[in-house]
Amino acid sequence: MSRILCAWELGGGYGHIAALAPLAQALRARGHEVLLVLKDLFYAERILGSAGLAYMQAPVWQHPPRDLPEPVNYAEILCHVGYLNATNLLGLVKAWRQLYRAVRPELLLVDHAPTALLAARGLDIRTVTYGSGFFAPPRSVPMPNFRPWVQIPAERLVNSEARVLHEINQVLNTLGESSLDCLADLLAVDHEFLATFPELDHYGERSNADYCGPRFTRDTGAAPHWPEGTGPRVFAYLKPGFRDFPAIIAALRALPCRALIHAPGLGVEERARLSGPQLQFSEQPVHMGCVAAQCDLGICHAGHGTVAAMLLAGRPLLVVPMQPEQALVARRVEALGAGRAVYPDQAPPDYAQCVTTLLADASLRAAATAFAKRHADFDEARQFARVTACCEALLS
Repeated sequence: MSRILCAWELGGGYGHIAALAPLAQALRARGHEVLLVLKDLFYAERILGSAGLAYMQAPVWQHPPRDLPEPVNYAEILCHVGYLNATNLLGLVKAWRQLYRAVRPELLLVDHAPTALLAARGLDIRTVTYGSGFFAPPRSVPMPNFRPWVQIPAERLVNSEARVLHEINQVLNTLGESSLDCLADLLAVDHEFLATFPELDHYGERSNADYCGPRFTRDTGAAPHWPEGTGPRVFAYLKPGFRDFPAIIAALRALPCRALIHAPGLGVEERARLSGPQLQFSEQPVHMGCVAAQCDLGICHAGHGTVAAMLLAGRPLLVVPMQPEQALVARRVEALGAGRAVYPDQAPPDYAQCVTTLLADASLRAAATAFAKRHADFDEARQFARVTACCEALLS
């Protein structure tokens, strides 16, 4: 039996925990001792408690600078989470190392946790990455702009990497570890699984990547309860704070369709006010396997797992990204011809007309169906078995 630490440091929502949970269970079933170290514990007990998985709070940076522009590459993400000052970063790294001393893991399984990887440098800990393409950008120098729709001077990408690399190497020098030659070396691991399909990789298909398929669980969640009637079924997973949330809800209420909405954080009174004969809310996350198989159209923020679930069921999408990671997925959906995207810099469309058009467009359904056929052999159990086998090979 080995000790395995699963680390999540950056990103939001419950998708990170939901993705790690079944893999942690698969590793535990093989006799390993597994601890999940998580950025946010809000959903931890809801998702991990019933499985009896052990978890704790991760060391994370809680003081984002207010005077920085929106990040355009991986280095600038790090600028927002403690990498602008070597002293601050050293505190985070020491906290991770103290955790390692207490837990004594033999393997570190990383969701999106660059500081966990930095802290593990020079220690006798094997490392595996298990996350989407966005968490593990191509190892170019500099790493690419993830806002390709905006013209970014190459000098900015180079300078932001140099700035962060300088602070990282100061920390490594203080700890007596070897310096990094480039920022991409920070993400070097013993094995990297890209938990996506080539067509959905945020940065586009890579020639030497080990794609293991997307991270989402089709077999958990509340059973979908659709409104009565005979109209087409539309499932929407939306944040209540989204700019166009009221417009989309109003459009679905006005259309002759049956809508089921999951809007985390929407209050009881608001759900009651917005519900109607043809529109219902699910307070709990829904069973994605069932809802994808039953709906005619999916609407979401282009979260990777939700998009993958819909496309694997051959369902077209209306995607309304809120941030760059989602916008990259939205571009992949459009490139597949399996949906339409509305981006944050665009004026809100007539959503009623948009949904009506999407439901009637046979070409979108055909493209989604073609995607589903290409990946009909995707199996989550086989994915977990592959990752588990790799971990055990490294441990042995």
